[in-house]
Amino acid sequence: AALSTDGSAARRLGELLASSRPMDTEAARTAAWLVEEAGGRTAALREAHAHLTEARACLNAVPLTPSAVHDLHTLLPFLVHRAM
Repeated sequence: AALSTDGSAARRLGELLASSRPMDTEAARTAAWLVEEAGGRTAALREAHAHLTEARACLNAVPLTPSAVHDLHTLLPFLVHRAM
């Protein structure tokens, strides 16, 4: 998603990833920042939330005890919302 946007962040990210140089720690930090700037994290979170919605529906459709379903529903947000 980050590479498919218009803008300098996407262009710079593409150049960085296409480079033949090995990615060191600083380049990895720069790449992460460029992904954020290009909207990649936002797109990934949107996709993750769609998958969480599907996971919730699947949990509700299987024959589990209500307490097990509740516990699993409680854990689902931690798959997406965690400290970075």
